[in-house]
Amino acid sequence: MTITELNLAASSLLESHYGDVEVEGEISRFIKHASGHWYFVLKDEKSSISATMFKSANSRINFDLKDGIKVLGRGKLNIYSPSGSYQINLSSLKL
Repeated sequence: MTITELNLAASSLLESHYGDVEVEGEISRFIKHASGHWYFVLKDEKSSISATMFKSANSRINFDLKDGIKVLGRGKLNIYSPSGSYQINLSSLKL
C-alpha cells in the first residue's frame, strides 16, 4: 500500500464514521488565502485541530474572524492526503 492509498483509506473511514460534527473552540493562526479560502486552528485548553473553510462557505459568515474568538463550527472530518494531517472542513461557523 502506498502512503497516498493509506491516507485516502483512513480519510474514507473517518468521513464515513463521523459525518457532520459540531465543535467549539478558539480560533488560532487564522489565515485568509488569496483564493478566498480560510485556514486556521481550532483549540481548547488541551487540544487543537486544523480547520479549513472554503470561500463558498465562508462567504456566508457575517462577522470578522480573528485569532482569539470562540466559535461553534460544523463540518466534516478528513485527512489531508498530501501531509497525512487530520482536519475539519467547516461548512458553518457561529459566535
